[in-house]
Amino acid sequence: MKFRQITAFGPSAIAAYLFEATVDDFEKAFGVKMPLLNIAKYVSVGESNIDFDDYLLVATKVDSRGACTVEGQFHGGLGVQKALRAYFLNLGWKEEVSSLDEMTCLSSPLAFRLLYNESVLLTSSWKKRLLSPPRLLLVGPANAGKSTLFNSWLKKSRVVVSNLPGTTRDFVEAEAWLDTSIDSMAIKLVDTAGVWSDADDKVDIAAVEMTEQELVRADFVIFVLDAQVELDQKLLTLINEYPCSKKIISINKLDSGDNVHLGKEYARDAVCLSQESEGSKISQIQEAILQKWGPFNLN
Repeated sequence: MKFRQITAFGPSAIAAYLFEATVDDFEKAFGVKMPLLNIAKYVSVGESNIDFDDYLLVATKVDSRGACTVEGQFHGGLGVQKALRAYFLNLGWKEEVSSLDEMTCLSSPLAFRLLYNESVLLTSSWKKRLLSPPRLLLVGPANAGKSTLFNSWLKKSRVVVSNLPGTTRDFVEAEAWLDTSIDSMAIKLVDTAGVWSDADDKVDIAAVEMTEQELVRADFVIFVLDAQVELDQKLLTLINEYPCSKKIISINKLDSGDNVHLGKEYARDAVCLSQESEGSKISQIQEAILQKWGPFNLN
């Protein structure tokens, strides 16, 4: 049992797939009878096991052993494509992805340069990052500079920056770049409300819970701290327990010399952000991330 998308991944009018299986396995997965050879069969929502979209099925091949090939045409929204993929993978179907299919999904110069270069033997971690932009989360106490950093990274204002704690109550996600050279790499940058223990109203509690949910989805976390603000116990526990390979700690105002509350262990292991400019802070963080990820080449 296997399937593959034969249209490019991404928003479009139609998303077409090929399904190869026995007739029995096909009918069990779809919950409908096998369509007649080369005759389109329309299936509306609620008539099959795939209850999130209506679609067309066309059987292009059926052999004497009961093996069949069927083309399915679905609506081309990203939500439908992701739901279909999850549905068939959960049933134990194998997804086939050709090199051409992969190339249509690439979103950064570094991915194009490395993925199909025969002289480069990529680590599995780097291949995954290049094929699917990793999700980088900014997490820290309220008013530690997360939103300022987020806006500077994007080079535009996407979130409101204020001295009032709790200004960001939701998470904000944007496509961004890691590095600005010819080897730029696509990422998804996420600004969060942060984490703190004394959230007391429903909105604050929901904001903290949303940050915790995003931490589960994250590929990498940038903890943004303020050297002049004592660490909240909830955040301290989270930092200590989060896997070292998936995080860096960055500290603002550590070079100010005044009212430094953070322990030496954080100062020793953290990226101490320069006060010169937001641009230099981002460069420091990006360099630390790339060092943490290590070389991409196994050679």
